[in-house]
Amino acid sequence: MENKREKLTCIFHITGGNNQIMPNATEAVQNFYGDGFGEAALGIVHSGGSGAKAPSSESEEPDDEEPDSLMIAEGELRIYYQDAALLKAIIVRIGNCKDASDLANLVVNDMIGHTILNDGIVVKTHFIDALRAFIRFTKGSSTSNIRQHIRRQIVEERQRGKEMSDSIRGR
Repeated sequence: MENKREKLTCIFHITGGNNQIMPNATEAVQNFYGDGFGEAALGIVHSGGSGAKAPSSESEEPDDEEPDSLMIAEGELRIYYQDAALLKAIIVRIGNCKDASDLANLVVNDMIGHTILNDGIVVKTHFIDALRAFIRFTKGSSTSNIRQHIRRQIVEERQRGKEMSDSIRGR
């Protein structure tokens, strides 16, 4: 019986979205729709294959966690950018941001305007953490600071939009 309990242990890694955990369920099926999921799954299989390098000493830790976090972050952004070329381009642009303000400008003025992203999603921790995986600046790179800059940019864009519509109406 002890071995059976060990086999039934299950770990859930929840990275966002609508998740339902059913501890008493005997079976669950999850379907993924989209063309990018197969590539991400194959990337996981290939990275864990026989070509993986083992650490040379006990003091050295394997650096499997870094590629996993990048793949998770890339998977999060793939939801909004199904085209691989557009995904790579936005990752490069995220990496080129100089600070949190620049990143917020990119998110609000480009990513929201050209994808299904909205004001509610871009301030969520899982989305900001996906962005943080690709940024290169260190000062002001905390999740809360980036969220604050994104919110400020959203408010500024709304005010600009209101001023623009008022000027069109002649007010």
